[in-house]
This record gives sequence, structure tokens and C-alpha cells, in this order.
Amino acid sequence: MDTESLIKLERLITKNARLSSHASVTSVLQDLGTPTVSLAILDGEKILPHCFTAGSDDTSTLFQACSISKPVASVLTFKLIEAGKLSLHASIAEYLPISAIEALETTATKGMAKFITISQLLSHTSGLETSGSQGFPGYDVSKNANGHYRAALPDLAEALEGQWPSNTLPIRLKDWPGHVFNYSGGGMGVLQLIIEAVMDAPLAELMDEHVFKPLGMKRSMYVIPEEDGLNDSTKEGKQGCGNYARAYYNGYTSCEAPHRVNPEQSAAGLWTTPSDLLTLVSAIQTSLHADTGFLPKRLAASMLIEVQSGMAHAWFITPDHFGHGGSNMPGWKCNLLASLTNKRALAVMTNSAEGAKVFWKVQAALFYLLGWEKASNFCESKNVYWHAIIGP
Repeated sequence: MDTESLIKLERLITKNARLSSHASVTSVLQDLGTPTVSLAILDGEKILPHCFTAGSDDTSTLFQACSISKPVASVLTFKLIEAGKLSLHASIAEYLPISAIEALETTATKGMAKFITISQLLSHTSGLETSGSQGFPGYDVSKNANGHYRAALPDLAEALEGQWPSNTLPIRLKDWPGHVFNYSGGGMGVLQLIIEAVMDAPLAELMDEHVFKPLGMKRSMYVIPEEDGLNDSTKEGKQGCGNYARAYYNGYTSCEAPHRVNPEQSAAGLWTTPSDLLTLVSAIQTSLHADTGFLPKRLAASMLIEVQSGMAHAWFITPDHFGHGGSNMPGWKCNLLASLTNKRALAVMTNSAEGAKVFWKVQAALFYLLGWEKASNFCESKNVYWHAIIGP
């Protein structure tokens, strides 16, 4: 962002804050609830990043993308559809053994899971339920004083089955496939099982090979960060060698666990930056309108076609915009919004459990400065599910 725009943004953020008129924007953001706000704006072909921080984070610092992991994983799915490895409307029974299909069923839904399609998994219309009241809360795999991990980490199959050492309920089919919208990270977990079975490779490697490297997304990954790569978000702190943000409860108090790990990677396991998210969004926008995009035009359009009211294939959608929000425990909130008609987009990421309150304020200021009225309307009123995921 240029200096003049940045000054205007800081004035809008600090306006009406309960601090002295001389308070810095980072102090205001801490008081509102987060030590760091990393953002990026896509305007035409330019991606403009900025990071407000009370610590050592910067525009290259990695944040947990939370449920934005889902639409990012959907891009891989459509690349595999392009390659003929998957079919959007094929039954999951074409890719998984019968035992895995039957494991999703209850007595009331016996014989129904074989009718679930890839499209339904992506659009949250498969009939699969959520994993419990907290979604996928993740696992604290930080090390104690003896150098041992604090929690055992289940694999994806154990997590979906709700087996030890999983901390979630089993994923089960509760509605007829295709009948109703039911936001389900478990459905994305089933899709991850399918992708890894078909390609005989971990999701993280496949994302790197088919999406991140081709697009130059050098600060994106679905892997577990090392503890010595974490930043100490204090004014005296040093940047970790891997430059990962750590989680906070609010603007001042760090969480006991600097982050949690999600074996359900396609649902909640992405680490990235706002700039990388907008690199992906820009590629999608180009694919919608050009004949030589990252995705074929027909597949880009198919990915963003409305399946249920306000829901495309892993993307929330209106006639003008697409995007997704995210919330991971113990302290991550983020948001991504993009235009369907031009090269405009915004990504905001925070490392606090109270971060939603902050980025709604930052977004409102940016929408005002940039004149993005329709984008503002979308975030404020167009999708109740989005607000439910992120928080008020």
C-alpha cells in the first residue's frame, strides 16, 4: 500500500478507539483483540500486502488459514478433474472401498452413502454431519519440558472415525445425499481420503506439486511447522526461522499452545499468507475469463457455480463475489473475499481468538477507502453461514 492510503487506513482503524488520540494503530488493534493483522489487496494485477503487528511478524509470516483450507483444496480437486483422475459427479464408491463407505452410515442411513458424489462433498450437501460442536479443534503437539509431545496425533482415518486419540466425534451420514446444506469439515476429510487414495500420495505433496509450485505460492503448505520456526509476538521478540505466527487469546495474551495441528488437512490444515491466497484467487479470476488460465474456463465456472443457496464447490458465493472465512482453535481468524467480475480481492489474517472483531473493522475501513460497496454488503449480510464460521 502507498503511504497516503496507509495513513488513511490507520486513521479509520483508530477512529473512535478507546485509547488516547496518540495511540498507535498496533496498540488499537491489540486493544481490539489481536497482536497482528496481516492483509493483502488485489487490485488489477497488483497484490499489495501490509502487516500491522506488535511483534516481529511481517508480510511473509505464515498464518493458519483455518477453513479457507477447504476452497484451496477444492482447486486441487478441479486440477485432478482436469487430469481425468476424478469426476465431479462420480460416486465416492468409485474411489473408496465398500468398508469405508459403510463406515459412514448409521442404521437409519444404511445403503445411502454410496450415492454421495465429489460435488456434494465440496458443496456441503453430502448429508455428512459435522465432527462435533467445535468442528475440528486440532491437537496440541508442542513439546513439554521432557521433550515429549503433549498430545498424540491421530491419522486422518482415526479422526474421521472418532477413534483414539481423536478428540472429535465420528463422521456419519445423517441426511439423504444432495438433499440439504450441512456445513461439514468431515466431508472434506472424506474428499482428502479419496484424493490420497487415487493419487497414492499425501495431500501436502499433491498441493505443492499441482497448485502451490505452479502458481509460485512459496509461502503455502499443508504440513506441521517446527516449534523453532515460531515467532515470539512481543516487541522484543525475534522472528522464527520458519516465520510462523503463534496463537493468542487476545491482543496481549499468548495461548499455551502456539498452534494446533489438524490431520484433517483439507478442512483446516493450511498455513499461508494473504499474498499467497490472492495469488490463487487471481489465477481463478483469470481462469473465469480467459482461455489459457490455470484452470480451464469451464472448470473454473463449474467450481464457482451455485449448488445450494450461497454455496458453490467449497466457496461461498453471491452473483458478484466468492470467498470463505476461517476460525481455528486456539487463536486464528481469517477472511478471504474476491470479485467474480474483475481483478479485485482482499485477504485478512489474524493470530487471535478475538481476531474476527478486528478484521471486520479493518475490512470495513478498506472497503470504504477502496469504494467496494458490494463487497461490504456481501460480508455484512449476504451469508449467515460465513458469519457462523468466523464469529461476530
